Amino acid sequence: MRAMRVLSFAIGGLLLVAGAGFVVLAGQQRGDDEAQRQPVPAADRELTHTLTGMRITVAELEATVVALVEARPHDVPKGRRVQTASSVQGADADGHARVRAALDLVGGEDVGLEQSSSCAGGTAAACANSNGYIKYRADVATWSESRLNWAMAHELAHIHQFRVWGTLNDSGAYQEMFGGDPEFLANCMAVVRGYAGSVGCDAEQQAWASGIWVGVVR
Repeated sequence: MRAMRVLSFAIGGLLLVAGAGFVVLAGQQRGDDEAQRQPVPAADRELTHTLTGMRITVAELEATVVALVEARPHDVPKGRRVQTASSVQGADADGHARVRAALDLVGGEDVGLEQSSSCAGGTAAACANSNGYIKYRADVATWSESRLNWAMAHELAHIHQFRVWGTLNDSGAYQEMFGGDPEFLANCMAVVRGYAGSVGCDAEQQAWASGIWVGVVR
């Protein structure tokens, strides 16, 4: 059997041993005077340069990745507007936190929330945007727990309606059972989640409305 040719040389205080397709770190550099006096073959020099180049390339890549990670903003789901309590001044900060907690409770953890008086020109207390976030008027934060939870479930229902909007409005069952009224449907969807408002829904309407929560229009 032909003997394996082994190459060894030191890099940065470690002995690098290379042979038949592998490279291992064998320990600290040894002071072998006889080996040091031998000329280094061209193939060995080429391997040394290759390994050095690889080390530089990896270092540059690492620096680039670190810079990109540090520079990248926090990920925000598509269509989400994030408004933290710290960006709402005074007593409104506590109010925002309360509304946020209610929205999370009813299943809207991934839905943006924004305090605004622009819903229907300020006449509506809350509204859902087709881009995937919910706005609420400041006084909503003062509502009772049950009413606030219902309001967030109702607006979250609209978010889910928007996701199947075309199919929903083409549905004969939707027109027949809900009169094509998204508000009535949202009320029924909230009931399904356990948050009843002032408008009731029968069992058949509730069963149909439950499908919208999972993107099914029957």
